[in-house]
Amino acid sequence: MKVILSISIILMLIGCSNQVASNFLDNCNCTSVILTDKKFEDSLGHFSINIPEGNWYQSKNLDENGNGISLLNDDVDSIISVSVTEIAKSVPWPNRDLQQQDINAQFNVVKSGEIDLLGELRMWNYIKHDDGMKSLFITVEHPKENRFVTIAIWVEQDYNHQEEICKLEAVIDSFKYY
Repeated sequence: MKVILSISIILMLIGCSNQVASNFLDNCNCTSVILTDKKFEDSLGHFSINIPEGNWYQSKNLDENGNGISLLNDDVDSIISVSVTEIAKSVPWPNRDLQQQDINAQFNVVKSGEIDLLGELRMWNYIKHDDGMKSLFITVEHPKENRFVTIAIWVEQDYNHQEEICKLEAVIDSFKYY
């Protein structure tokens, strides 16, 4: 009996050790996606992310609206995607308070804050959309150039959106700006 109890405790500890806490969502723990070594880079060579294991449809976009990349998970029956879109900064570029006011006016912001990414504090917003989607947006300004990116994770609201966003936070951590 002691052996079975010991094995159960060890298995429970191993299972819990794979859990990570979300950097954005309260009371949310998950098992993070495993990232491959494969970099997915935009058309202009400005930024990249690592692709998670599994079946992820990849697309690139380059037009007058911006430069972007997207990943769509083909392993699930729900919409789960990651996108990174780069555009030029507006002139004059608003400070963070004005940016946040603009975001709050345009979207149903559930929660917002700042996170350290690439050695600087970056704005983030967790948003509920009218179409049943929830998304996490992180704004990253280029350190030298007059441009910025928005990194977004999109999940259908009826799906386990908090856990799926938490799982994909590793993709955010893999972001590189060149």
